[in-house]
Amino acid sequence: MSTILRELPFGSLFAYSPKGSSAIAKQSQRLCHELKRDGFTRPPSGDPAISQSVMRWLTERIVERRGRLPFADYFSADVTLVPMPTHARQKENSLWVPMRICEEFCRAGLAGSVSACVIRKIAVPKAAQSRPETRPTVDQHLSSMTLERGIEPLEDLLLVDDVVTRGATLMAASLKIHEAFPLARVRAFAVLRTFSDSSTFTAIDAPVAGTIHLYESGKTHREP
Repeated sequence: MSTILRELPFGSLFAYSPKGSSAIAKQSQRLCHELKRDGFTRPPSGDPAISQSVMRWLTERIVERRGRLPFADYFSADVTLVPMPTHARQKENSLWVPMRICEEFCRAGLAGSVSACVIRKIAVPKAAQSRPETRPTVDQHLSSMTLERGIEPLEDLLLVDDVVTRGATLMAASLKIHEAFPLARVRAFAVLRTFSDSSTFTAIDAPVAGTIHLYESGKTHREP
């Protein structure tokens, strides 16, 4: 990397403990599972008769609390949402969770449009199934992505993903976009952020605004 440090602002609505064994950690894992399969969630009462789409439910949580969220200014009619690509080429008619999130956000008036401009041309290993030391780096993501040709100049973008761990995918997409549109404002949003210390995981509903850092080594660090 020629740049010593880059920063990407990001927001996240919920926390997620992938390896925790507590009751709250198990709830976060169920939420992640339902999100990734575009499934359903139950209200606190647990009544399955009034379950609703998890995409619709999380969107409503943002709309209801929009003015109080630390990333409230990420959403507006002027914002273009950019769904993050899957780890491999997207197959026709297959589920694309970040795109589904973007569709719900636009339906609710949280953004003005969606641009699926970041495309995966070469598959990379799934981060969730890789050991920390073997997860794809920013350079690997960059070489595996392309930007769709012929797209209109983009000005205010929000990269959207379902889960963020260290933020390598989001950072790579940000750099790819900046290559083409250096004056664009780029921020990121992930529904869930992973919580590595399961012993101190106490809440799922924990909205934050933070920063993803990219260092000269090519490693990324998410804060918080």
